[in-house]
This record gives sequence, structure tokens and C-alpha cells, in this order.
Amino acid sequence: MVIGIPREQMGAKMTELRAAFNAELKTFLSKEQLVQYEKSRSQQSQKGRGDGRSDGGGRSGGMSLMRYDTDGDNKVSEAEFAKVSERVRGFLGEFSGLDTNGDGFIDKMEEAAFIQKMMQRPRGGQ
Repeated sequence: MVIGIPREQMGAKMTELRAAFNAELKTFLSKEQLVQYEKSRSQQSQKGRGDGRSDGGGRSGGMSLMRYDTDGDNKVSEAEFAKVSERVRGFLGEFSGLDTNGDGFIDKMEEAAFIQKMMQRPRGGQ
């Protein structure tokens, strides 16, 4: 008999592993290579959904606030966030709610905290 890992624990572990992987990438990729990697990853995520959306979300793990980082500094400014579609902003909430440290940017740690929070939300019908 195979015993599964509770979804809440799996989500937290996946977030932790992604953050560690991304931190490791920064140790050997140049800034330009990181920007290219993020663009490529974002494009692959969009293709993988198959539903034609380009606004993030979905159960395929495609939710990444960093896809809205247009200048490649690994954080999303309020100006970059303002360019996100109204529909997506409705899902994500206000910029100030995501920028939890109040520095004017959404960084990868704040993104990870947001994703973790979303993973813990009760889903409809449960």
C-alpha cells in the first residue's frame, strides 16, 4: 500500500524546492542567462496549459508572479504589476497585499508566501 503525502505538505515542499533551485541558478548563471531562463520557462508554462491563456494561473504550476518582471531584476515593481490584466489582478489582489515588506517590489520570497497561502485556501466543493 502506498501512502501519499498530504497536499498541504507537498505544496510547501515544492515551493521550498523551487526556491532552492532558483537560488542555486543564481550562483552560476549570469543575469542575462537568468532573464532568458525565466522567459523560456514562462513560455513553456504557457504552452503546457494548452488553453491559450497567457495570464498565469492554472493547476499546472504555471502561477508565477515573476512572469510579470519585465526588466529582469527578479522582482515585480508596482509599475510592472499595473500592466497585469484586470482579471489576473482580481485573482492576485492588491499590490500592497503582495508586497508584504513594503519595499515597493514583489520578490521571490513574497511570491512563495503568496503561492503557499493559495495552496492552503479551501477549494470550492470541499
